[in-house]
Amino acid sequence: MLADLPLNMDNENRNYFTERYECNIDPVIGKQILSEVKPIQCQMIMNRMADEGYRTSAIYQAGITLDGIWTF
Repeated sequence: MLADLPLNMDNENRNYFTERYECNIDPVIGKQILSEVKPIQCQMIMNRMADEGYRTSAIYQAGITLDGIWTF
């Protein structure tokens, strides 16, 4: 899924998106079809990250990653 990230994205950003997906998003939504993912699951990802002590900027980046999943 993340192989479809824009080719002009630098490696640092690509790695960050990949890390957010693998560590925070995939454990919650797993192999679900995107049309079956509910907004509450996206909120659950953010809440878990906050509970685990992630900085606000990392939580924001996870939101951008989630948005990117549906954009691409």
